[in-house]
Amino acid sequence: MTAKIQQQTDSPPLTNLEDPPGKWFFVVMYFLYHFVLFFAMSYLYTLVMFYDTKMNPEYMQPGVKAWSGNGLMIAVVILYLLYFLIALHFTLRFSRHAFGICLSTVNYTLLYLVLVISQNINTSCKNRELLTCYEKTGDYNLDDTALLHAIDITLYTVVGIFVLQIIYFFINFRCYRAEKYYFYKNGFKEFLATMSMYYVASFMITLLPFLCMCGLGSSDGGSCSSTSLGNFAEGQTDLGLSDGAIEVV
Repeated sequence: MTAKIQQQTDSPPLTNLEDPPGKWFFVVMYFLYHFVLFFAMSYLYTLVMFYDTKMNPEYMQPGVKAWSGNGLMIAVVILYLLYFLIALHFTLRFSRHAFGICLSTVNYTLLYLVLVISQNINTSCKNRELLTCYEKTGDYNLDDTALLHAIDITLYTVVGIFVLQIIYFFINFRCYRAEKYYFYKNGFKEFLATMSMYYVASFMITLLPFLCMCGLGSSDGGSCSSTSLGNFAEGQTDLGLSDGAIEVV
């Protein structure tokens, strides 16, 4: 046990103690981290639902016909790129494990999106805000191809991110095992423990506040609807849609 503690304390700290960041830096970065990821996921969901309208043109809201989808795509790319830049900053300045935790958070949110999209398939038009049959649950013979493809692509992405985490772990383990380990000297046990730590830490640090943000978004008057997000991204000022839009997710 003594040897393990010594092994963990031999390496120099990654944070620059001569110029430590102030508490407001952490507060701002913490909220920025959540803010960017929340809107990245929201725009991704809106993009998926836009493609759903393309597969059901007879039910497309009049204002949505003015959308090209390019603005939504650009918004998704920019927001996720900004998120990973924030994750990279945390990794380089504070801990090499920050990147693994951030990847875990992305996987959580993608799995959440899969659940939301699956619910849209099972509830007809009830949650398909961009269609004229919105909030109705009758049989409209909707084409779910876009949603099914989105679920498949999202699940492949989750698997790809997990593989990236595995690669990232083994690179770190190979580079640092001679000077520092966290749980076990055995590589396989260290891998299982580290991956568990990533997902538990991600849940505690990020996912719980994130779910609170989603809950706040569902309150009246304070929601970020697919229509308002699409309006902003596509540069439209009047979509001709109803004001009773629900939250994105």
